[in-house]
Amino acid sequence: MPATITDPDDIFYMDGRIGSTYPANGKYTLEELQAIVDGPIEVVALPLPYYKGTCLLIVNEEGLLRDGLTFNEAASQLAGTYIVGNALVLTNIKRMG
Repeated sequence: MPATITDPDDIFYMDGRIGSTYPANGKYTLEELQAIVDGPIEVVALPLPYYKGTCLLIVNEEGLLRDGLTFNEAASQLAGTYIVGNALVLTNIKRMG
């Protein structure tokens, strides 16, 4: 079932936890996205529909170059590529500011 505007977005933490979040004012600011992934952002299109419908994965653009960010198994499985650090699964692209 596709996500609705009231559904939260998922954060896949690098330690294996999964959390939920909403943008503070209806659309994420660059600062909000950078805070979630701890640095500059990169948008990764997911190869297959996610369980909430079509969505994007927001990751740290410099993640593979930085020390301290560890392998994110859940995000890597979704993206079909190696992801480190926290990742935001943006389930409603209308929230992209």
